Amino acid sequence: MIAIMGKFRRESEKLPVDVRLQRRLALALDEAVTQERLYDSANGEVEVQGLSPAEYALVKRWLARHQAADAALACCLGCGRVQPAGAFCTQCQGRQLLVESPSAQVGAPLH
Repeated sequence: MIAIMGKFRRESEKLPVDVRLQRRLALALDEAVTQERLYDSANGEVEVQGLSPAEYALVKRWLARHQAADAALACCLGCGRVQPAGAFCTQCQGRQLLVESPSAQVGAPLH
């Protein structure tokens, strides 16, 4: 089994950076969903350790591009629906408050 894992790692290193990062993030999200199912609670965060400099640079570029878009959005505390900041939730008939950042914890499931 160890030889297979080593072979998988060597083959993964040949893939483009964005594909490697996508696979690592998919694995981390799968682990988070599994933990949510096993322990019936969501942490709201996913941690990926040991990123290569190229993978880290890719994440930083993605965050820089999406932070401006995130700033204009808000997340409903009741249902987790993301919509324009400063609005009331249309799905909850305006009864729920909105958090200014959709990445804030709202108690919504990961999947």
